[in-house]
Amino acid sequence: MVDGTTDITIQEQESIVVRYVDENLVPEEVFLGFFAQSNGTTGEALTAMILDVLLRLGLPLDNLRGQTYDGASSMSGKYNGTQALIAMQQPLAIYVHCLMHAGNLVAQEAMEASNIIQDAASLTNDVAATCSRSTKLTTILRGLQAENHDRASIRPLCPTRVLVRGAALKTVLNQYDSLCEALDEYAEVSTGDPASKARGLLKQINSGHFVLGLMMALPAIELLETLNRAVQSRSFTLSGSVAAMEVTYRGLDGLRSDEAFYQVFQSCVARCDELGIEEPKLPRVHNRPKRYEHGATGSHQWASAEEFFRAQYFKFLDSAMASLKRRYDQPGIQTYIKLENILLKPLTTVADVEAVVQQYPEFDGNTLHIQLAMLKQMIGTSTEVTLQVVVSKLVGLDPVVRCLFPQVEQLVRLLLTIPCSSAEAERSFSGLRRLKTYLRNSMSHVRLNHLAVLHVHQAMTDGIDLVAVARDFIRKSDSRLTTFGQ
Repeated sequence: MVDGTTDITIQEQESIVVRYVDENLVPEEVFLGFFAQSNGTTGEALTAMILDVLLRLGLPLDNLRGQTYDGASSMSGKYNGTQALIAMQQPLAIYVHCLMHAGNLVAQEAMEASNIIQDAASLTNDVAATCSRSTKLTTILRGLQAENHDRASIRPLCPTRVLVRGAALKTVLNQYDSLCEALDEYAEVSTGDPASKARGLLKQINSGHFVLGLMMALPAIELLETLNRAVQSRSFTLSGSVAAMEVTYRGLDGLRSDEAFYQVFQSCVARCDELGIEEPKLPRVHNRPKRYEHGATGSHQWASAEEFFRAQYFKFLDSAMASLKRRYDQPGIQTYIKLENILLKPLTTVADVEAVVQQYPEFDGNTLHIQLAMLKQMIGTSTEVTLQVVVSKLVGLDPVVRCLFPQVEQLVRLLLTIPCSSAEAERSFSGLRRLKTYLRNSMSHVRLNHLAVLHVHQAMTDGIDLVAVARDFIRKSDSRLTTFGQ
């Protein structure tokens, strides 16, 4: 798993994480460090860097079975991306486009499909950005929030942060009164451009279109963010991610109904009446130029505002559902499902097993088929077979009995090893921001890497005997022995 960012000195830093399965069949993700990339961020440069790191750490490329990156062309390119170049040297390294990034793109595409929702989200971002840039407006808003016992702060919709859209939209809806009052007061006590900006924002959010756009988007965005939060877990597997996606898809499909939209629309009308703002109405109809008119049929005329916004609502949900299916329909995931079906589905023939695993040198199709039959007989037919059930069964076996299923355990390890997201690499970025700051921007890369590893692996470093480390340090120099003694 690899992801990149820039540090305080605008130096590209690539975070590399490896995923493996321990003896108890528990997947582990280990941060290896930050690696400065001075030769550019092309697919060839990143591939060379990754292969160099694996070589230096003594990790054989022959054992690589999975790779996960974001959707940047330099990483996921079909021909010259890092995943393609590594697959040329190790075809068994299944590539999975990070499902966390994929889910973020689903939400982004869905919001762009509806003009009403896109405008509401953009306006929310403008309001939050204005609040963050003005200390006076922030002070006014915080005072109103304290009076109304509102604790959540208004945040902008960052396109690269996957879990902020729902919270931002919900906060604006819940604190709508405080926000309008703060913008009005700020416009009165300010002059010039800040006052004009505040009046403009206030006029735009004082509309039923804005409120309805937020209310239409919020349920679906919260569903998608719940999925994105789930796939960030270290213990999550690809099969679990696909199952979670199917549940999310059904949830979105449940929102796509006339009854669901009618409930949202009526809630918006009631909220507008409560706030004293104009209800959502049909937008102004623009007549098309005559040169674009062909035949007697003119522009479509909406019968009512409810019908118009219903079309926008369905367009938003249709885009979300189609994008979700498309981004989870990856060749790497399909290969994973074929491997998993051998383990979980009713027993197939030896030829079917060999057809799937013949490219893997660690598997023997005939032996694996025999061991699968033994394992499924032990599990029985009354229990639904899942990957977690198989893992629990293997871990709970007597060590001697467990030795009867080496091929099955190898298959389970393979399925658990393939990552579904690069969230662990992104978590290290926060450590980079804390370690290499404006005041410590001249830190050497070696020192940065050592501190980053210690910072990320705090659970491991807490168990180190510092006295033993200090004694070992003293013994390596005669002058230290003289100074500090034994």
